[in-house]
Amino acid sequence: MNYTQKRKPTQSYWSGFTTYCRRLCIQSLITGFPVIAATRNVLRKALKIFVFVVCTCGFLYQTSGFLNLYWAYPTMVGIQMENPDSVSLPAVTVCNRNRIRRKALCTLAPSICQWSTNRDIFCSINPKYCVPWETDEQTVLAIPNFDRLLMMNRTLENVEIMGQRPEDLIAGCSIRSDIFSSCTNILTVSVVNNNGYPNNCVAIETLWGQPDGQPQKLPVTGQISLYLTMRPEDYIDYYDLVLAHVFMHEPQSLCNPIKEGITLEAGKSYDIFVNKRVTIRLPAPYKTNCTDYLKLWRKNGDTGP
Repeated sequence: MNYTQKRKPTQSYWSGFTTYCRRLCIQSLITGFPVIAATRNVLRKALKIFVFVVCTCGFLYQTSGFLNLYWAYPTMVGIQMENPDSVSLPAVTVCNRNRIRRKALCTLAPSICQWSTNRDIFCSINPKYCVPWETDEQTVLAIPNFDRLLMMNRTLENVEIMGQRPEDLIAGCSIRSDIFSSCTNILTVSVVNNNGYPNNCVAIETLWGQPDGQPQKLPVTGQISLYLTMRPEDYIDYYDLVLAHVFMHEPQSLCNPIKEGITLEAGKSYDIFVNKRVTIRLPAPYKTNCTDYLKLWRKNGDTGP
């Protein structure tokens, strides 16, 4: 009797605790608890508890994985505004709207052009193709035949031979910093126009192909002066607008001024003011998925793509 009397308070305590937990589950706002508590069948209740525990473990596992990524790769964005006294000298890439030089085309492929033997008649009909400072020998009395021109192979080799050259496009270039100096690091680059045809452009102050090159500093009051010669007498299409495309960019990269730059009209003077914006892109798993190819190139012994 004494033993039975000592066990009753303990059994009563656990019975009350079980009842309390059941009521708590029924009244809980957490989805699943009321359903489990209301189930009378022991097997079904055990199955529901098992499913609930598995889902909870999966949730905790996914949460821990997300937190590990979050702590390893912070998502904060830092914006810094600076007003330096000098900036790195940007590169300038210039393109002529005209891809192929008319004189070179008709001279190297005369069958594609319609020729005239009378300079006076030719110049009266096509005054754009005749300039007063050219002699009869320098003036090419020919107009491209567009039907034949469309059948011509539009390859990079043709553009290299008959396309724009730096001396055709750039008549003068200078940089004003503390002193005046001529532009350097001039390179011919090939881009594609809006129709997908290749075009020769001229990059100035570019460090393309110079992995160890460092851009020179330019005061914020400095300027780059460009004098362009568009040569309308060399345009393939007589009625085409005489335009240039210009884009300023980072010296270590290339660009397509036709698609990214601004358009300039011949016979006008432009003052272009620029500012510098630096965007630091992060590697994977960030969305930018940036790859430092220069770092990989150096790691590979300065070889490879």
